[in-house]
Amino acid sequence: MSSPHVIELEEYVPQRFPRDELPDAVGELLWPQYQHQVAVDFPSPKTGSQWQLTAQGWVGHLPLSDAWSIALRPKVPIENIFRMLGRVDSQETGCELCDLA
Repeated sequence: MSSPHVIELEEYVPQRFPRDELPDAVGELLWPQYQHQVAVDFPSPKTGSQWQLTAQGWVGHLPLSDAWSIALRPKVPIENIFRMLGRVDSQETGCELCDLA
């Protein structure tokens, strides 16, 4: 059994894939099921006959099939997000021990 293909997308960064690198069936699964999480532009003259996928501000893992999945990555490293949340929490509550870094 071969390992699944994982497409990694960074939020709001359009990424293009050659038409023959991404099966039509994958795009046809992705578009209706996860259209709010990933903008899917099918191969056309607009995209240079390539697939264009753009994560829409979501972070996580989208299973498409046994062979394909999408990994949505934040634009900011996850450690920075936890650090920012810790600072906001300590400012709102006065808690000095809330720094997660």
